[in-house]
Amino acid sequence: MADISDICYKENFKDKAIILAEKYSLKLSPLAAKQPYLHFSENPHIKFKDKKIISSFRSGSFANRIKNFQRESHLKKAIGYGGESSKKILDCTAGLGHDAFILALLRQNVTVVEKNKGLCILFELALENLPQTSYFQEAKERITIINDDSASFVDKLLEYDVIYVDPMFEDRGTAGRSGVMSLISDYLDDFTDVSDVLIGSKFNRLVIKRQKQFKQSSNIAPSFILSGKSINFHVFI
Repeated sequence: MADISDICYKENFKDKAIILAEKYSLKLSPLAAKQPYLHFSENPHIKFKDKKIISSFRSGSFANRIKNFQRESHLKKAIGYGGESSKKILDCTAGLGHDAFILALLRQNVTVVEKNKGLCILFELALENLPQTSYFQEAKERITIINDDSASFVDKLLEYDVIYVDPMFEDRGTAGRSGVMSLISDYLDDFTDVSDVLIGSKFNRLVIKRQKQFKQSSNIAPSFILSGKSINFHVFI
């Protein structure tokens, strides 16, 4: 799996770059480093293979999804959403944190685990760059970001009400994985579907987000499947 080792920065972003470099044990460079690296500026991004991964919660399709977060009916049903009640959710494949943030807007307490340092930082910065309103602040306070391998949490799954997994699909460039998600797949280069490990573990509720054409390889069938236009939620209880 590819990951950054350097943070490059514009001079007026040096102080924050230093903080992130120390937090994630990365090197600092005011000049372009060997790709992939994080470029910290007005528009922070991961640079790899002369491509860019940019994350913003304030514009684009995800901004529209945020505005309509209460319409996430399949996601609500998948986690056993109960209105004002809050569940303790472990997101084992945080990525850019889109689903985690929607869950936080739905008043769920979410611990996100992401092995890739670059993606952790983009998620962290996207949260910081949201408008300073109580509406967003409350959601941000419900999120804990951990840079680690989610497989190391196998023995802690029963501490959470819901385990949530959105694997990087093996069929690259297919429906539902265009744009930035296709870029992330290309950036990571190779990845392991942690859900194969989790299905055989002890948990209260496991939700796995899958493409419609996904074929189950595990001998353990889901308790039920919620079908959408291009995405299904496989729910194990």
